[in-house]
Amino acid sequence: RSGAGPAYPARGEMDAAIAALDRHCPGAAARTVAAADRACAHVFDLLGSGPVPLGDAIDWHADFKSGHRYDPGAHATRIAPARFPGGHDIKVPWELSRCQHLAWLAQAWRLTGDARYPREFAAQVSGWIEANPAAFGVNWACTMDVAIRAVNWLWAYHALAGSPALTDDFLLRFEKSLLAHGRHILGNLERSGRVTHNHYLSDLVGLATLGMLCPEFREAARWRDFALRELWREMEKQVHPDGVDFEAAVSYHRLVTESFLVPVLLCRRQGIAVPDAVMGRLERMIEFVLHYTRPDGGAPS
Repeated sequence: RSGAGPAYPARGEMDAAIAALDRHCPGAAARTVAAADRACAHVFDLLGSGPVPLGDAIDWHADFKSGHRYDPGAHATRIAPARFPGGHDIKVPWELSRCQHLAWLAQAWRLTGDARYPREFAAQVSGWIEANPAAFGVNWACTMDVAIRAVNWLWAYHALAGSPALTDDFLLRFEKSLLAHGRHILGNLERSGRVTHNHYLSDLVGLATLGMLCPEFREAARWRDFALRELWREMEKQVHPDGVDFEAAVSYHRLVTESFLVPVLLCRRQGIAVPDAVMGRLERMIEFVLHYTRPDGGAPS
């Protein structure tokens, strides 16, 4: 519980951030709590599905849009997307198992102090771990999704620090799964060929986050050092000198910008030096976001 060092804002910093949110983005806090309430009710709106209630027990292996269920007992290497002309979408369980909604639970707890949000976090993560043994099932088939899940779990966990819902028993199961996540990422890096892209970048962000926030793992320092070294190289490879992602799409640019921000923020909080060239290009990436963002906060597709 004590090994990671400063990673997330202290209580005073969090209070200041909440006050700034209310001042600059009125209504955002209420929208976050409403999103957390939907996550607690297991109602999800993914990939154009519209709000769909998934019931008391979330089926992490189902494409709930088509009704298709991927075999949870199949090794991840034997699971593939539907062949042409389709019929089911593997990205639905992938998107759900990225667990991006867990950040809302953590934020809602910070905003309201309601204990049901950390309890729901612990219940969903425990249920996911039980239903998804390492390397088996659809949710281990894409390394990028494994890495994104690890990042989301860790951000939510640290934002929930101090809640009695995070018991020792839960933490042990959580750590075991995070260790499996890190080993899976390192063993299945998505860097075939000369050109790397956002998948490999996401893999590295997952490894770097695990390496910095889980120093209790023997592999942590090796994960951190490898991932940060590769990330700084990828900044030069994937981002043009003017600060625009080479994949030339606004949505990918936003994804890549967020992907670099995660390890950079953690490095700065842990006193790890970030190369000046990386910081300069990241600043230009954010400037591009400023220029493509409309006055109403939207962005072109």
